[in-house]
Amino acid sequence: MIILKQLQTLPIIGNKLLEMENTMKRLITDKKTSAEWQALTPEIIVLDPDGWNRKNYNYSWNVERITEKEYNSRVSKSTCSWRI
Repeated sequence: MIILKQLQTLPIIGNKLLEMENTMKRLITDKKTSAEWQALTPEIIVLDPDGWNRKNYNYSWNVERITEKEYNSRVSKSTCSWRI
């Protein structure tokens, strides 16, 4: 009986693992501008963009295409506000 219950949960675990794998691929491969990433996470407002190139901020924020992982790294180096 216990083995049968464990076998029934395997598809759920498999689906979760596939979902996690797809999320990781997106974090590493999908590239967007920082403005596009910001639009996808409106609860975070970058106030002081320490993580971006200040000398060429317009390019760094609006043109340069980066992964979500890189965006999150830059956000973590910046002063931000959170919308609640």
